[in-house]
Amino acid sequence: MQAIETGLLVSAWERGQAQHPLYRALTLLQVASPDQTIGGLARLTVGERDRRLLELRQKLFGSQFEAVAGCPHCQEKLDVSFSASQLPAASEPAVSVDVAVGSGAIAVRLPNTIDLLEVVSAEPERREMALLERCAGTSLSASAAETVQARMAEMDPMAQVEMDLTCPACRYVWTSFFDIASYLWQELNDHVIRLFRETHALARTYGWREADIFGMTPRRRRIYLNLAAGIEPCF
Repeated sequence: MQAIETGLLVSAWERGQAQHPLYRALTLLQVASPDQTIGGLARLTVGERDRRLLELRQKLFGSQFEAVAGCPHCQEKLDVSFSASQLPAASEPAVSVDVAVGSGAIAVRLPNTIDLLEVVSAEPERREMALLERCAGTSLSASAAETVQARMAEMDPMAQVEMDLTCPACRYVWTSFFDIASYLWQELNDHVIRLFRETHALARTYGWREADIFGMTPRRRRIYLNLAAGIEPCF
């Protein structure tokens, strides 16, 4: 992946402010893959989409992740730290799988962003079944849906990443889902807001244009910010 210009990231952030979270993920992917259309990216399986988002995240912010989780039992806050290598193997899955149901088998598509957008308006308790039936192309019994879901998870582990957590205070154990799309968006949001503050300070001090400041490396921006504040840089 080629280096991503700061201006392109800021433009993606600006577009994403008015978008549904599912569209935001595609907007970010298009920044990393400008030769691909939003429609084409929307047809990637969810796991492949998230595999590419993980790759983008590592390109922008590195492989280490930090988060805060709240214990659902005692509400204790705990710091969660993990690396990209601890997430499921990020291999590109097949687009469809054969699932044995009863005495036969059905061909099931792995879900993509278009599928998720189609079922998002359904009642919350109905969305999961609606998604499975959409990908199976037929109605499913509860047992068949469970089989299909398990097979999908096996074939596309990046589509839904689960993390086992233990509360240090009460020892309660639970499973939390890690969503790379929302995590990356929040990181990008924090990064862009910080960049705006730095750009404002440098433009006010030196009269430089936004494009010129965006073109600087973070290290150079920090040196000039320190100088503007009367702090001599250390090399």
